[in-house]
Amino acid sequence: RWAAGERPLVFGQRVKWIRRKPADASGDNFRAYLTATFRWAGSASLSRELVPVADPSKTEIGDVFIRGGFPGHAVLVADLAENAKGERVFLLVQSYMPAQEIHVLGNPRSAMDPWYAAEDPGPLKTPEWTFERNELKRFSETGCP
Repeated sequence: RWAAGERPLVFGQRVKWIRRKPADASGDNFRAYLTATFRWAGSASLSRELVPVADPSKTEIGDVFIRGGFPGHAVLVADLAENAKGERVFLLVQSYMPAQEIHVLGNPRSAMDPWYAAEDPGPLKTPEWTFERNELKRFSETGCP
């Protein structure tokens, strides 16, 4: 839509796309799109669009521990491993705003550092943030609205 010249306009809680520019598929226009997206997208909006994970022990790659707000924060499940007993562990990555390089988080509570146990019932403690297990969310199968 952006490359076709449409731009989002906010009306209260709704966003409507309106053609306001000529079509432009250039690299500079793509960068403008990313800048606009990063300016408006954050943990507050993303937390409303993601779907809660009913069973945090069933964490999947791509899931997000997220606390929406100002400030809010999100960490992404980047990898999973499972042993012969079915015990699952995952790696977390994060970045900051504005968008910066992403990095793997250490696990300050475990000898398995940097891995986190999926079956751990307590809060998820990262080096800088603590998340409740019910703050685990997933992108919907049909995509965000």
